[in-house]
Amino acid sequence: MAENHEVVIKFNYKTEDFDYLDELQDEIERAVTYHGVGAYDSYELDEENNRALFFLTAHDPEILFRNLKPVLQESPILKGAKIDIEMGHNADGSAIIKEYQL
Repeated sequence: MAENHEVVIKFNYKTEDFDYLDELQDEIERAVTYHGVGAYDSYELDEENNRALFFLTAHDPEILFRNLKPVLQESPILKGAKIDIEMGHNADGSAIIKEYQL
């Protein structure tokens, strides 16, 4: 069985309107499911609602990112977002992370 790798989308979100955040979550989940490239897990906000994180997993995180990129680029709240993609692990067990920025 292939190993799942984490994909984390990090961005600033400074509003009390969660409708758009929920809509974006639905778009991300639909794209991942439609393309069959991974799984959407959840999102979380920090205590002050200034920072948001979307969590996904995939066997091939690069393919997941390529399929999600158009959805992410269309979102006005994701301008400047950082995407951390776990590419595997070093010999010491620490994660190898590749970072993209929108």
